[in-house]
Amino acid sequence: MKLWLFFILVLLLGCVQGPDLNPTLTLVDRPTKELTIEYAKGFSINYLESATEIKVHSLSNRYPFSDSIYMFHKAIDSSLKQIPIPLTNLACQSSTYTAYLERLGALNLVSGISDLNYMPKDRIYDKMMTRNVLELNHNNVVQVERLIKSNTDLFLMFPFEWESTKYKAINLPTLLIAEYLESTPLARLEWIKLFGCVLNQPERADSIFETTKNAYESLVVPVDSSETVMFNLPFKDSWNMPSAQSLVSHLVKDAGLNYQMIGEGLDNVILSK
Repeated sequence: MKLWLFFILVLLLGCVQGPDLNPTLTLVDRPTKELTIEYAKGFSINYLESATEIKVHSLSNRYPFSDSIYMFHKAIDSSLKQIPIPLTNLACQSSTYTAYLERLGALNLVSGISDLNYMPKDRIYDKMMTRNVLELNHNNVVQVERLIKSNTDLFLMFPFEWESTKYKAINLPTLLIAEYLESTPLARLEWIKLFGCVLNQPERADSIFETTKNAYESLVVPVDSSETVMFNLPFKDSWNMPSAQSLVSHLVKDAGLNYQMIGEGLDNVILSK
């Protein structure tokens, strides 16, 4: 009789489903302050029950792309892409990412970067050279072998090869960065919040954004319609001008000048090359 009771007990315990846990997940505390996105249109930060989701997406239906990466606050059974915690090395496909990383005090994490020789020869470049950061490109293509050599935990990349499987083949987490698609200065600046989340520094990133935004807005002046600015980039027999909704046009407007394109009635034009 006791033997039957033992088997029944084992059977009942086997029917009880335990929690879905993934012991490989590295957990981080849920942020005490949730970040809000005011200006940027190319990414969102979503606070879910078990994780913080960073989602990047295209601004045009002509060139669709999307990407998501997560920071988990609870142990769950999940195959979703996770930010390696703690990050010890970062690889960057664009040198523009280093501006955000520098403000967050994370330049020391960069172990590989593309087109290092084309960077402005400034303090960031000097730091890259001092740390012997690895050049990732060869013939304008990121080399997987160099990524492996850089020992990076996460590759921040352009949304050009977003469907490529070559990084999955080496089990390397990637995240698309498309700050260059934003058309206003504050929208591009706000991408520091994404970098702050990736580095688990959301409050610091938010503080930097607010301080810099306030400083920028204090310099904005009303547009003086008596002076009109136009830009040009001659190429062969064409004269290319920035869009009226481009970053350049917004900077000119915020500086108090009137920007117009050819054919919109140009009086008192200031030519600029």
